[in-house]
Amino acid sequence: MQPTSWRRACVVAVATSVCVFTVAPATHTEVRRLDAGSWRSVDYRGAAVPTLDDALGELAGSPAGVVLEVKDPEMYGGVTGIGSKIMSVVMSHPRWAGAVRREQRQLVVQSFEWPFLRDLSAAHQDLRVSLLGTVTHQEMDANRFASEINVHSSTVTDALVAAERERSLPLVTYTLDTPLSMSELIARGVDGVVTNRPAVLRDVLSAQGRLWTRTPWPAPASAAPSWSLNVQQRARKGSRVPVSANLTTREGLPDSWRWAVLQLRRAGRWATVQRRATDASGGLRTTVKVTRDLRLRLVTDDKQSPVAVSASRSIDASRVERRRPRRSA
Repeated sequence: MQPTSWRRACVVAVATSVCVFTVAPATHTEVRRLDAGSWRSVDYRGAAVPTLDDALGELAGSPAGVVLEVKDPEMYGGVTGIGSKIMSVVMSHPRWAGAVRREQRQLVVQSFEWPFLRDLSAAHQDLRVSLLGTVTHQEMDANRFASEINVHSSTVTDALVAAERERSLPLVTYTLDTPLSMSELIARGVDGVVTNRPAVLRDVLSAQGRLWTRTPWPAPASAAPSWSLNVQQRARKGSRVPVSANLTTREGLPDSWRWAVLQLRRAGRWATVQRRATDASGGLRTTVKVTRDLRLRLVTDDKQSPVAVSASRSIDASRVERRRPRRSA
């Protein structure tokens, strides 16, 4: 499909909440122009298709880890092409640059193309990589660069579980969407589950008395530091507005030298626009330019936990009408 007809078809199709098209001939700019949010509700109208950079920025303030799956890497230049671009984006985020350590298990790159993972692992020796697909005992031994394996649920056997434990390789399985399948594979001994229904998995784990997540996000008020965020409610379009905040520990003491990100709500998602640190008294001062109505918040962004998320604040952008000079009589 040619770009012109592709774009026209999607404009029509989005109105009916369905847009079927071939991505390959489209440019990055064309994909970003799509309305990816209206199908859900009018609140998300205008939301763009998120990039990897967007997703990592959105998750920077949470305790969640990230699994990046690379599809057909050789079509996009292999390790020196798509691999290099992915790692460049990852390392541009302090939160995720720090997560590229095997012992943290906070960021994993997986692919069905194991030679790509081998070369990527050689180029970034601290990066965790996961073999995706059907993995035998012999392949575990032949691919010792792997940090974990991710196999289809139909291939999980007691022998496979025993083999991965013998080699200290975490075993993840995909894709389990029913309570029964989840319970069966968890009981068999898998270390991780890929699912389209995380709420169902949470209920299964809770019923078994298992830990759901290491740290809730946002953290409970009783455990997390707390923000006091102040900003004026109205401002002239084009002006810069001061933003002031204070971070205190749960004991009420200043939380000094903590990194935090300032995020703006744009098209149904939070986007990071600044990164600042609190001062010795737990204070944070910055400014933000008002180009339209804004909604903002602060999120702590470092290796300490739990994560603290401020209440959001809104700024209404107003136009100041210029008064015409009075004509003298």
